[in-house]
Amino acid sequence: MSATPIRVAILGAGIWTKEAHLPALQKLGKAVELVAVYSRSKNSAITFAEDAKVSLGASSIDVYADDEAPNVDTLLARTDIDGVLIAVAIPYQPALIKKAWAAGKSVASEKPCASTIEIAEDLIRTYRETYEPKGIRWHVLENFTFESGYLEVRRLAESGIIGKLSFFSYSATFWIATDNRFYNTQWRQNPTHSGGYLIDGGVHHSAALRVSLPSPITQISAFASHHKEILPAPDTIQGIAKLEDGTTGVSIEPFFTCIRLSHCFLP
Repeated sequence: MSATPIRVAILGAGIWTKEAHLPALQKLGKAVELVAVYSRSKNSAITFAEDAKVSLGASSIDVYADDEAPNVDTLLARTDIDGVLIAVAIPYQPALIKKAWAAGKSVASEKPCASTIEIAEDLIRTYRETYEPKGIRWHVLENFTFESGYLEVRRLAESGIIGKLSFFSYSATFWIATDNRFYNTQWRQNPTHSGGYLIDGGVHHSAALRVSLPSPITQISAFASHHKEILPAPDTIQGIAKLEDGTTGVSIEPFFTCIRLSHCFLP
């Protein structure tokens, strides 16, 4: 490991940066140094920076915000920052990702990278054509891709130990109540993007299927529906899928039921 730490900034000071990114930086220890944080609000950026200094043992973390200078453009112009972690509301991610690339920064951005397929495809195309050749790196942070349980399912399915895969059934059900910490975020209660919780939390389970199944998904047909008034529509998806090797299966993801169940069944 290099003796020189990778110097990073965090763009976004919400729930997930506090609950996931900060602990991850703690585990990395001296390999990574957090030097700056940006938020739309200076107060939230200051609060996060103070917490981060305690957690990471940092002497100082610079603060940037939209409502008071210096702003994110000033942060990205710094030549002493190697990369950025981006965890902001879905509609705001693509512009920040492109700004970071243009400033020569490698990016680790939260899932999903965009609110529509068209915007996501444009991001991928822009990265592949313009920034990847320059050595700039981009990783979309989908943690289910690395979950050991799903990886083990894939290993078993590919090894033949459990026999040939005939079909699959995947269900993940959720109860989103008014006291849920994610529900109580303004951008989720009043979304400017379509897809509601399905595009936010549901993408985890698309990733779980991609990781678990031994053959790529090539065809999908699905119905989306809305059942719970306090949630943005839609809140449920039921789909059928066909894999490249001909295997078929189903996936069900409701975000309105009180039944707490998450399983992956591969007969």
